[in-house]
Amino acid sequence: MLQKFIEKEEKLIKDIRATREIIPRNPSQSLRIYRSHSSFTVKLEIHDSDENCLHFLVLQLDDVGIRYKIKRHSLPHGVLFNSLNTLSEYAEEFLRHIARLSYFMNGFRLLDLQATVVEPQHKSLSDKYRIFLLRERIFVKISFEPATASSYEDLKVKFIGPQEQIIDLEKNLKQENADGYSNLYQNLLKILEVDRFPENFLASEHKNCAICMEYLDENDKTPIYCCNNLMCDINFHHECILKWWLNLKTSNNFHDVVKGECPNCKTFLEVNKNCDI
Repeated sequence: MLQKFIEKEEKLIKDIRATREIIPRNPSQSLRIYRSHSSFTVKLEIHDSDENCLHFLVLQLDDVGIRYKIKRHSLPHGVLFNSLNTLSEYAEEFLRHIARLSYFMNGFRLLDLQATVVEPQHKSLSDKYRIFLLRERIFVKISFEPATASSYEDLKVKFIGPQEQIIDLEKNLKQENADGYSNLYQNLLKILEVDRFPENFLASEHKNCAICMEYLDENDKTPIYCCNNLMCDINFHHECILKWWLNLKTSNNFHDVVKGECPNCKTFLEVNKNCDI
């Protein structure tokens, strides 16, 4: 038992020493390593030049003392790590993921500062989407697949708002305006053909859901869905409108969508059952 402990300790020390030699690809960043002596747990942190921790990866050496298991990390949900043996191999892969996804993660940070981002409510490094205001009643959802994304071409763009306006926006989306030299925020301005996005959206300007009369629902979702009738000025949560329609005999439930009348003006609408549009 003692011999096994000594072997694990020696392997961990050897791996930490080897990992300390790794230099992040970004010269303004540094790799730091912390360990727990009681649980053979190691935490890798990437810090910027201002000493802020940007990303972390926590690993634990298994009972046999051969492989590491990932306990948690700060990268977007869906990132896949290979099953590796050494700490330095995990550190290298960790840095590769950061470099691959930096276009999206850095772009989200800038978007949070320069636009009215309504979802997610509790923003973190693990997010893989943003929903922000384009103009009155029109929102844009951008997302990416963490397991494979690496450049602008992998960004998914969807519009949320009155159907007639959405169709026009989809038709006029200038994807060809994006380029590999601009960051995500700049490319969004280019493809949407705007100079800037609305910002400084005050809490007092939030429009509550016309069904539950709240701004945030139980899942912290915002009432960004609205009626197709441009004269009808109501908003509602995705789940609220679905529950409303399911209680009405006039609504139609199909495989992918639910169709029904606007609770206010009775205009005919349809909503995708999956809110992850």
